[in-house]
Amino acid sequence: MAIDDVIDRHAEFARENSQLLHLSKQGLQWISRQPAAMLAVDNWERVTEKYDEEKAKIRREQAQLAAASVTPEVDAGFPLLHAHATVSSWSMLESCVESVILEWLLANPRALQTDSVSKIKIELGQYEGLDPDQRMRYIIDEIKRSTKADLKIGAGRFEAILDALEIKTSISQDLKKKLMELSQIRNILVHKAGIADRRLVESCPWLRFEIGQRVRVDYPMYKEIEAAVPEYVGTVVRRLKERTAALEAKAAKPNDA
Repeated sequence: MAIDDVIDRHAEFARENSQLLHLSKQGLQWISRQPAAMLAVDNWERVTEKYDEEKAKIRREQAQLAAASVTPEVDAGFPLLHAHATVSSWSMLESCVESVILEWLLANPRALQTDSVSKIKIELGQYEGLDPDQRMRYIIDEIKRSTKADLKIGAGRFEAILDALEIKTSISQDLKKKLMELSQIRNILVHKAGIADRRLVESCPWLRFEIGQRVRVDYPMYKEIEAAVPEYVGTVVRRLKERTAALEAKAAKPNDA
């Protein structure tokens, strides 16, 4: 699979994620308005002489129960829906960046000739039993393990892999902050039931959360950190293209001599 195909696949996932968020909001808003809608149905049935008090009572009660269950989420600005979408956005970013790096390495295996990668120890028996795609995934996993990438936060988990491949450049401070927010809020939502801990408070002081505070993701926050995903993926792809050009130029030198 080419890098463009990887990006297209993940972009489609992002579009579906966004569409589901908006449709869910519309659905909850409609449910919250059902009691009023049921009164209108009652009036219509009275006019058409189809009104049944027992059925109407059951219908009104069901509408009121449904509305009562969703109204807090609607009135609060859909923080739970934004939370789910935030978790999904980080998962998509992880998958996309690692898949892009995988496809790039499959097309440019000489990029593995770095000091960091040369120090990686592999289980030869296990490695030999893998197909080319699985071998490259194995190496990426070993790079992550040796650099402790999974223990890093924000963009650091991806930059550790790129640094090991000698793909170095900086990202803007604003983008770095947004990715830090995305990763830390995702961790709070997944592992801490949405309650701010010391790590979130210290790593993202600009958010002004306090330890023990309930983290609610509003729409402006969600849109800002969501926008950071394609921006960072685009940055990674540009860096890989620059590295490809450098590798090709280096390989061409002996032939020019």
